[in-house]
This record gives sequence, structure tokens and C-alpha cells, in this order.
Amino acid sequence: MAKKIIFFILTLPICFLSGNPNIHPMVKSAILPGWGEAVQGYSKSSRLFIINESLMLLGCIGLYSLSELEALEYRSFAAEFAGANSNKQHRYWVDIGNFNSIDDYDAEYLRLRRHENVGKWADYPWQWDTVAQRIKFESMRIKSDEMSLAGQFFIGGIILNHIVSAIDALYLSRLKNIESLSVRPIWLEFDQTVSWQVNISLAL
Repeated sequence: MAKKIIFFILTLPICFLSGNPNIHPMVKSAILPGWGEAVQGYSKSSRLFIINESLMLLGCIGLYSLSELEALEYRSFAAEFAGANSNKQHRYWVDIGNFNSIDDYDAEYLRLRRHENVGKWADYPWQWDTVAQRIKFESMRIKSDEMSLAGQFFIGGIILNHIVSAIDALYLSRLKNIESLSVRPIWLEFDQTVSWQVNISLAL
């Protein structure tokens, strides 16, 4: 799922770049942070959003890649020292790290009277040679999961960067509609105070 989100983020700008060029700056920044600012001439603001996007994308891709490499290592480790079979379900690898064998797993769920779990992994048995190996495996799996979770936070940051850039581009586009701005003080005799009158002329 995470890989699909990253692919969508990377390909969406290409789809729009080849389409209608008369897109509102807010929409442009929602597609590619900094784009809406750039077309309005705010290069510094644009550069900030582009750098943020690049760093978060690199961080996200890097973390997911490292997580996948660690997953390949712990699965290979489990196959060598526990006779574990390849299984795509994440829960399987969690259970392998918590129980020394499939018999221990079934016995524990029998004790808990959770009979629906008994025999769940009958087609994927395992038996650790030593407890130390199981603990090492569990440490590897947790490390992989933590990197994957960190990658999800980066995805959240990427989405937030798109939203903030879109709002910023909208704000900047509204500023361009201001033709004149004047501020003048007004003396209020009755309470001996000064108020300020602000006149803004907008281009419609």
C-alpha cells in the first residue's frame, strides 16, 4: 500500500504537466509542492517546499527499502534456524518470534480457549533450534517494522507538505489581486483615542 502511495505522488505531477497549463496555482502546489509558488514568482517559498518534498521522499523510500531488506534477512534467518516457510502474512512472522515452535503456539491458544487460532499455521510449521535465535529473529523483525512505521510518518509529512503548499499558493495568489493598500489614522474626539482605517483595493 505504501509503495502505491509513493508511486501515485511521483506520477501525479507528470499527468497534470502534460494536461491543461491554465491550472490555478493552488492546484499546482497541491499536485507538486512549490509549483504554484514558482509560477507566481516566489522562488524562495517554492524552493523551501521542493526541498521538503525531496527530503521526505528520499527518507520515505530509503526507510521502506531498508525495512524490506531487513524483512528479507529475518525471513532467511527463520528459514535457516527454525525451518520456517515463506508466508506473506505479517502475523505469521510475529507469532514465530513469540513462540519457540508451532506446538507451543497451539498449546498457548488451547490454554486461552481461543480454538479458532489452533492449527492456524499447520501448513507453515517452525521449531527454533535455540531460544537465543528466536530472540535475535524477533529483534530483526521489530527493527524492520519500526523502519516501516517511520516510513508511514514520512508519507504523512509528504501529504501535509502538499496541503500547506496549496494553502500558501492560494494566499499568494490572493495577494496579487491587491491593487492598492492605504492606512490612515483617525482621531476620535469623544474618547480621545486614535483608530486606524485600512483601505484595500482588489482587482476583480
